[in-house]
Amino acid sequence: MAKVYDGQLDAFIAEYSGLSTMQGTSPSYCEKIILKEESFATPGSFATQRNSHLNQIFSKAIRHLKDTGVISQLLDKWMKTCPHDSDAPKAFQFEFEYAGGMVILVGIFLLIALVVF
Repeated sequence: MAKVYDGQLDAFIAEYSGLSTMQGTSPSYCEKIILKEESFATPGSFATQRNSHLNQIFSKAIRHLKDTGVISQLLDKWMKTCPHDSDAPKAFQFEFEYAGGMVILVGIFLLIALVVF
């Protein structure tokens, strides 16, 4: 992300959660870099400079792929699930919004460990 910020790269592709965490570490990244998140079975994003000409190119290309059904075809081809699992209950997907509770629990356990030992 630093290379996009410094202008050494126009853009790069990585997981959205990692990029958003990196972007949050520096207020200057938030001002100069935007993240394009597209919802797929495995989320991804594009990081570009805020005023980069690539923003419109990526947006138009992704919109075209969605509108013409190419993304759906690729997902159907490569992101297959087992047919017998379609009626089975889905596993709980841990999302970032639940991390706060986990941090509190870890903190409580650490406090108890310090008091007991």
